[in-house]
Amino acid sequence: MAERVPEREDERHARELLERQLGVQLELTDLGGKRIADYRFVRPDGRVGVVEVTSVTNPDRKVNDVAWSGELGPFPVDDLRRSWMVFLPESARAKGVRSRIHSALKLLEAEGKDSFDRHRPPVDWTSSGARIAWSPGGRALAAAEADRANAYDEGDGAVHLSLATHGSFVAKGSDASVTLIFGELAAKPDNYDKLREATGDEKHLFVWLDGQTDYEISRPLMDDPAQQYEHFRLPTGDPDVEPVVDVLWIVHRGSMRGWFWSRGSGWSSVGD
Repeated sequence: MAERVPEREDERHARELLERQLGVQLELTDLGGKRIADYRFVRPDGRVGVVEVTSVTNPDRKVNDVAWSGELGPFPVDDLRRSWMVFLPESARAKGVRSRIHSALKLLEAEGKDSFDRHRPPVDWTSSGARIAWSPGGRALAAAEADRANAYDEGDGAVHLSLATHGSFVAKGSDASVTLIFGELAAKPDNYDKLREATGDEKHLFVWLDGQTDYEISRPLMDDPAQQYEHFRLPTGDPDVEPVVDVLWIVHRGSMRGWFWSRGSGWSSVGD
């Protein structure tokens, strides 16, 4: 008999999210054997579902994470009104970055602002032409090498500061992200193999993105860029997923934002 393998943290988080979304209870079925999907569930009408959990990450980013160890958080803070997620390039100076960002955010909050985007600076028009007009808080965040910052509220009233790094690749949009995801999954055929071997009426593939996923893949779900950029809204075309997959989930572990796709129904946001 195969030795029972404990439920991994990423599996547990996926299970908890799916149980909330689907209103069912998932049973761990991958006990260490080969070609066995991770979970099974039964709907009230008797239909059986099968779930395989995987992730799309870049192992090379772990090297960069060592340099940023201790700086990313989340960290509890008591002098900010709201929680903040701040994104910086991997090339930013890691030493002391949290202190610099923290000080800049206090200025930004004092100005009544809840976001920052280095690539969309405020502009004043003068007789000499356009002039970038950062506020003191925006100027301090730019000096701290932040690319973007977004405030958000936590349900329990806690306030945290979190930092995340990204590479230099350009994020082209949600459809491009999905294409890249399935390019990565093509190198992991065991996900599809496990679903093929499983017996069930509906087969779900759950894909995690995280802080070690390449930026051009994870950007649409890192915060909420769709509010400002139309190409970061829901994907529009069907994914290049193998026929064995009936339902697809793509979720970012940091932001918990995600997309849900099912055959014949198209895309929706996780939680819709």
